[in-house]
Amino acid sequence: ARLMMTPEFALVRGDYLLESAFEVKRDNAVAGWLRAVSVLHPGDYLRIGVDVGPKTIAVEAHALEADSGHWGQGVALGLLAALCQAVGSLIAKPVMVNGVDPIAATAVRVGATCLAQFVLLWSGFAAARAQNKATARILLQVGWIGFLGMGVGMTLILLALKHGDVGLVAILSSVSPVLVLPLLWLRLKRAPAPGAWLGAGFTVLGTALVLLR
Repeated sequence: ARLMMTPEFALVRGDYLLESAFEVKRDNAVAGWLRAVSVLHPGDYLRIGVDVGPKTIAVEAHALEADSGHWGQGVALGLLAALCQAVGSLIAKPVMVNGVDPIAATAVRVGATCLAQFVLLWSGFAAARAQNKATARILLQVGWIGFLGMGVGMTLILLALKHGDVGLVAILSSVSPVLVLPLLWLRLKRAPAPGAWLGAGFTVLGTALVLLR
C-alpha cells in the first residue's frame, strides 16, 4: 500500500510505502507489524510491532532517519560526556577514600546537578526547558527514577569507589545499558531487536578484554 500526505493534512508533504502483517490468536489476541518506508527521503524507515492481548498491550517501534543531524557533533558531545564522567570519577575517588559518607556525597552531587540545570534554564538554553506539561504520573515516574538512579545507584557507585579501583568501577558502571535489555524483554514480553543484542555483546566483550588485561 502507499500513503501520501499533503501539506493540508500534515506538517510536510510525505509519501510512504506501507507493508503490514497481522494475525489473530486463539485467545483473541492480535499480533503483527506495520512498516513504512519513505519515498521522498530514501533511508527513512519506521517499523512498529504490536501485540494486543486480553490484558496487555505491547508496542515496539524501530525507526531510522537518514538525515538525523550532524553525526560529528553527536560523536563529539558523546565523547565530551564520557570525559566528564571519567573526570568526575577521578575526583570522587580521593574524596571517598578520606571517609566521606556516600549518602552525603550523593546529596551534594544531586544538589550541584540541580544548580547546573537551573543555570541552564535561567540562561535561556532551549534543551533545559520542559517540552510538555508535567502530570502527576510523570512527576511520580521521574521521582522514582531519581530515587533509583541518583539515590541508590549513585550511592552504590560512590561506595564502590571508596573500596575499589576507580577504573574497574567506571568500566562496570558503564555497562548498565546492557542490563536494560533483559528488563525490557521481561517488561514488554518481546525480545529486543537483534542489533541491540549485537551491541550488548560487543560491550560485554570489550569489558571482558579490559578487565582480563
